[in-house]
Amino acid sequence: MEYRGKRYTVIREIGPEPWKWTVHLDETQVKSGTAPTRAIAITNAIWAIDKELAPKNGIDRPL
Repeated sequence: MEYRGKRYTVIREIGPEPWKWTVHLDETQVKSGTAPTRAIAITNAIWAIDKELAPKNGIDRPL
């Protein structure tokens, strides 16, 4: 799947948190994690992308 130009995957695994998400931020940087549901895994992947693409000037939102 893709969000804001970044590719991410969500797959089902076996275990206490059966959903694994992986975000490919660029050719060398990858972030991943696990979640109890598919919806939460997708949300976590989207949050990771949004965090990476947020402005780096220390201001998270306009005043």
